Amino acid sequence: MSLLLAFRLNSSFSRWWEARNLWGSLIVSSRSLMTHLLSATRHGGLCRTDGTKVDEPPRAEEWQTDDEQTDCCAAAAAWTLGFAAALKFHLRGQPLPATRDEHAKEEVLTALHRLLSVRQLRELSESSHPPLYALRQLRFALEGGLRDMRRPAFEARCLGAVESMVGCLTGCERILRTPCPPGYVGLLRCVCFVWMLMMPFTLVEVLGWLMIPVVSLTSLLVLAIEQIGVEIENPFGDDANDLPLHAYCLTVEADLMRALAEEAHEYRDFEDEADAADAQTRV
Repeated sequence: MSLLLAFRLNSSFSRWWEARNLWGSLIVSSRSLMTHLLSATRHGGLCRTDGTKVDEPPRAEEWQTDDEQTDCCAAAAAWTLGFAAALKFHLRGQPLPATRDEHAKEEVLTALHRLLSVRQLRELSESSHPPLYALRQLRFALEGGLRDMRRPAFEARCLGAVESMVGCLTGCERILRTPCPPGYVGLLRCVCFVWMLMMPFTLVEVLGWLMIPVVSLTSLLVLAIEQIGVEIENPFGDDANDLPLHAYCLTVEADLMRALAEEAHEYRDFEDEADAADAQTRV
């Protein structure tokens, strides 16, 4: 029984640790991608998302009238952040909120509705696979911005960050959809039940009435080990022992927004635009 419990706990912890490494890789990829793009923008090497060549980051008055980011860096930050949020809700089996009010209730990243328009958020939420949709939009933005770069190594690093995010998504789904074999779990629980049932008869002659607290404490420890294995087997839930996915998403958000702010890189703020439109409507 000890061997079975040890194997059960070790396999569950391996799944938990692999999931932690995958989310760590996502954070590394988001940081790497943004630093590369901001560096290229400073030296005037990026195009807009539609492939139009620019020599400097677009000013606010140059933005197009459509409801999306036209700057490659801003679009990459928006869809990277959208991917992190969509992956969190996808792994927890919850729908991604599509409106600002729903975002506030669900504690979604505050910068998400700053960088993505209402239409983009709705399309992201209504997609049959939101994380993959966000990655597809991220790749479209990058390929438009890197169209005239003519630096193969740089392009490979940027697109390699997207491939790393695809690997994170695939790895997390593998953990989510591959539980421990039910036959093994059932056998372990049967063995534990029989062992706890027979233990009082083996200790009663030696301990007497002390057998009751000893058996109770031992059984509690065995059941606690089994319960820990159950909780960390799926590390993407809301339990105390699960991974803090929201904290990881906040890390991605803070890194991206900090990088844009420190470089004074302008981007369309759809939340401010919506507030201004609401204020004008009320007037």
